Amino acid sequence: MKMTRTPSKHIVQVLDLTGLCERATARKNDSDITRLKKGEKLEHAFTWGVVEVEGLHYLINDEGVGSYEPLERENDYIPWYTHTYNDAGAEVSFGIMPCIESVFDYDGLLGNSTVVDNVPLDQFIRTFGSRLDSNYNSMESYFNRGGIKRESSTGIKLELSRN
Repeated sequence: MKMTRTPSKHIVQVLDLTGLCERATARKNDSDITRLKKGEKLEHAFTWGVVEVEGLHYLINDEGVGSYEPLERENDYIPWYTHTYNDAGAEVSFGIMPCIESVFDYDGLLGNSTVVDNVPLDQFIRTFGSRLDSNYNSMESYFNRGGIKRESSTGIKLELSRN
C-alpha cells in the first residue's frame, strides 16, 4: 500500500560519483590480483546524495538508507560492484558483493564528486512500496528533529527513536 508523503523541506544534493569511481578503479587496478579484466567496470548500486541539517551533512541513497552520523563526525563509505559488459556494450553479469569501498569524510566526498541536482527529500527517495515510504518517514523525522543533538560541551547524544 502506497502512503502519501508529506512534502519535505530538506533538500538532497544529488551526486555524480565519477571521481570516486575513478579513484576506486585505480586502487583496484593497483594489484594484478584484483585488476579489472576486459569488459569489467565498477558501478555503485544506488543514486547517492547529501542532506545538510543544521550545518552538518548526512549521506543518503535513493532508497532512504543513510547514516545517522554526519560526515563531519564519522567517515562513511560507498560500495562498488563489478559489472561485466560484452563487446556490444550489453551487460552480461554483475557482482552481488562489493569488491571495493570508497571511504571518505565530507570534504573527501565533495572533492571527488559533483553535485548535479538539488531535489526535495520526498522526491529523491524512490517510491515503490511501504518499505521505501517507511524509510522516507524515518529520515524525514530524524532530519526534522535536527539530526544529531548536542546535549553539552562534554558529549554528543544520538536521538534514535522509532516513529
